[in-house]
Amino acid sequence: MKQSDLAMYAMMYFVYAMFAVVLAYFAARFLHQYAFMKANMRFVRYHKPNRKVIKQAEAKGKKFIIK
Repeated sequence: MKQSDLAMYAMMYFVYAMFAVVLAYFAARFLHQYAFMKANMRFVRYHKPNRKVIKQAEAKGKKFIIK
């Protein structure tokens, strides 16, 4: 085996490992998000609240975090 072949295989292994780590990160992130949403449906909002709802909540002392 040539020295350049060993370097090429090492680089390919490194790229594959980094790709696997990134995919595992995103899989864990979205699976945890799904599990959280399923367990805590009261925290899940499908629509942005309108001004009337926000004002009513602020009058009751609640705060909205809108992203």
